[in-house]
Amino acid sequence: MLSLTGRAAVSPDGVLTTSPDRRTARSIRVIAGVAEHPIAFRALSDVVRVGAAVSAVAALVGIPSVGLGTRFLLVLLVLMIPRATGGVPAPLDLAFTVTLLAAVWMSTAEWYDAGPVSWLVHVVAAGVTAVVLHLVLARTGVLPAPDGWSWAERTRVVARTVGIGVVVGGVWEAYRWLEPVVVSLAAHTSADLVVHMLGNTVGALVAGLALAAVGRGSNAPPAGAATSPTAVGDRLRSIL
Repeated sequence: MLSLTGRAAVSPDGVLTTSPDRRTARSIRVIAGVAEHPIAFRALSDVVRVGAAVSAVAALVGIPSVGLGTRFLLVLLVLMIPRATGGVPAPLDLAFTVTLLAAVWMSTAEWYDAGPVSWLVHVVAAGVTAVVLHLVLARTGVLPAPDGWSWAERTRVVARTVGIGVVVGGVWEAYRWLEPVVVSLAAHTSADLVVHMLGNTVGALVAGLALAAVGRGSNAPPAGAATSPTAVGDRLRSIL
């Protein structure tokens, strides 16, 4: 039996080992250290992007499948948007990249046939994508930054996020609907379309409400504050 007292434990054969409590504390410190350094999240996000590129090459060359390869290439292009524009918090960027790549792999592995998996994946993917694109559009000046956080402004934030989620989800569903016409993949049914668009809408709505709720404690920008696209995106990004 190991003695857990002190900073180390001694086994019956006299070997000095690290106690579970000390190992747990060290793990917590490592995790906390990663969370405090956005560069770690950025690096992990870039690893996922590389994974998307490798997946596309593997699908095009290894399987080979033009349809699956095209899916991964499209996802890779979307994943590169926040990397190119900036304006997305590092943890959210990681969640975004992991979610979309996992969603495509789950579809490829036909996990969507298992119960409500397809609907849940669409809810999560649409929600995180809507928030990310909302921040990107604000960063680039396409959307205005919130002018204070009144109920009216929060309502507009929710509406914009839902709109982005529905449009992006609709474009993806349109591609999936037309995909079998171009390549030999399973056809998208009308039931799939309805269920997926419902999931996209719910996910975007929840994401929009969360984005508005997070911003409740934020104050309106002071008079004369910068209104450049960069400043606009930074003000919206600061609520996360």
